[in-house]
Amino acid sequence: MTIGTLKFEGRIDTARAGEIELALAAKAGALDQRGDRAIIDLKEVIYLSSMGIRLLVTTIKQFTQRGVSFVTIPPDDGLVNETLKIASLTDHLNMVEDREAALAVVHQG
Repeated sequence: MTIGTLKFEGRIDTARAGEIELALAAKAGALDQRGDRAIIDLKEVIYLSSMGIRLLVTTIKQFTQRGVSFVTIPPDDGLVNETLKIASLTDHLNMVEDREAALAVVHQG
């Protein structure tokens, strides 16, 4: 079993999409076994465009197909949280309160 953290920070938009997508593909790609676990850390995201939403949706679809369980640390930014709600992603991201809660969930299995 592998546990990985996918940390997003700053702006997740078209200008940074290529850079983020490459880093995300490498980290998410390493989690490919049923039983692997991941933490998606959005705490420091200050802007989320439609490109960022697409990256998140792609990641959670890949995890679901591979049998990788995951939890998400929500962003501190209220507008980013609202964007996730409007996009109907909050129910699919398995949100937890903070990093400590995320670690507890992924370590307890």
